[in-house]
Amino acid sequence: DVASGKARPLTGCVRALCTAPAWHPDGTRIAYQRQEFSATPGDAARATRAWVVDVSTAQSALLFADAQLLGADPAWSPDGRRVAVYDARAGGIRVHNLLDGSSVLLSSEPGETGLFAPDGERLVYPVLVRGALGQEFYAHLMLADLSAQTEASLSGEPDAPLDDGFAAWSPDGTRLVVARRYLDERYTPGKQLYTLDVATGEATLLLVDAAYTHAAPQWDATGRFVLYQRFALAEADAQPEVWVLDTHTGEARLLAQNAFLPAWLP
Repeated sequence: DVASGKARPLTGCVRALCTAPAWHPDGTRIAYQRQEFSATPGDAARATRAWVVDVSTAQSALLFADAQLLGADPAWSPDGRRVAVYDARAGGIRVHNLLDGSSVLLSSEPGETGLFAPDGERLVYPVLVRGALGQEFYAHLMLADLSAQTEASLSGEPDAPLDDGFAAWSPDGTRLVVARRYLDERYTPGKQLYTLDVATGEATLLLVDAAYTHAAPQWDATGRFVLYQRFALAEADAQPEVWVLDTHTGEARLLAQNAFLPAWLP
């Protein structure tokens, strides 16, 4: 409880590692990933399954009725109709429709589930591509329209010279803020913050400071402020910092030192 600071256990993961909690939109359940300690060495990622715990009773059960289905990093759609997990065995993101029981598998290598749009009908997720740097891989972002069953790149062609990651949806679902590093003459050692128009893929510079790399951006509910973390690249004893950017004025201010992965309370 954020206001009181009181805490109570929800899971009893004695011989398992339970991580990646994700609230259901109605606030009654939390999905999480469970990795059993008895898993075969070297096969831990494929042994990860998705579970869900009832917040009021602290009772846990597998997220899917089929115990053979694997899944990590669970995420609910904002409307609660879908849930997505990363299936390492299948090599992609499994998006399950809870209303009709249907599923779709989106091929993706980085091991991340991706992010649902506010409407719950679209999912942005990373893929690995290469071409701009010979045989070196880098990440691009894909957009899946789950209702239309279509997929499109938000980063351009596979040989587009850029490395994208850490995307976050704007509250109205029209833009993404991404941490991007260009690999051409616009190159910087670390990633900078850009906004992407979801309809056109057009990128607009939001924040650049070549001395830092930026990550984990998060819009506030009004669509005006962006939380993010930054890390100095040339300082031997550097610590991560959390900043907030006013996208209307361009003013950025420090919120916390030696801190990372910021998030807004709903």
